[in-house]
Amino acid sequence: MLAASRVRTAMWIAVLPAILLAGISVLAPLQQHRLGAGAGEIALTFGLAALVGILVRPAFGRWSDRHGPLRPIRLGLLSSAPVVFAVPWLQSRFAAALLVVLALVLTGVLWAPLMLMLSDACTAAGVGQIMAVVIMDLTWPPGNAVGAAGGAAIAQAAGQRWAYATMAAALLGGYLALSRYARLL
Repeated sequence: MLAASRVRTAMWIAVLPAILLAGISVLAPLQQHRLGAGAGEIALTFGLAALVGILVRPAFGRWSDRHGPLRPIRLGLLSSAPVVFAVPWLQSRFAAALLVVLALVLTGVLWAPLMLMLSDACTAAGVGQIMAVVIMDLTWPPGNAVGAAGGAAIAQAAGQRWAYATMAAALLGGYLALSRYARLL
C-alpha cells in the first residue's frame, strides 16, 4: 500500500512538467505578440529555451543520480512557481521573453529527477521498470492536453494572469505532494 502511494504521488508530480510546458507554450506566444513581438522573436524565445535546456538538464540528471531526486525536484518546483507566476505581469517584450525562457528551462529540468523518482517508486512497488515508462507515457499526453486546453480556457475566461497563477499553484501543489512522498520513504 505504501509503495503504491509512492507511485501515485510520483505520477502526480510527473504530470506537472507536461501541464506547464503545454500551458506556457500556448499562453506565452500570445503575450509576446500582444507586447509587440513577431513570429521570429517568439520562435527565438522557444529556441533559446530549448538550447539552454539541452545544456542544463544533464547537470540536473547527474545531481539526481548522485543525491537522489528529491532535492532537484524541490528546487525545480520552488524556483519555477514564482517565475511562472511573474510572466504575465511583465510589460516589456524582452523581459517577458527572458522570463518565458527561464520558466521553460526551470520546468524542463524536472524531467530527469522525476523519471528517477518514478523509477524508484515502481521498484519499491515491486513492478518492473517498464511500468515507469508506461506511466510516463500515460501521464504526458493528458498533461499536455490539460495544460494547453486548461491554460487557454482559464486565460479566456479570467485572463492570462489567472492562468499563470493556476500553473504556479500547481507547482506549489507538486511541492506539497513531494513532501508527502518524502514522508513515505
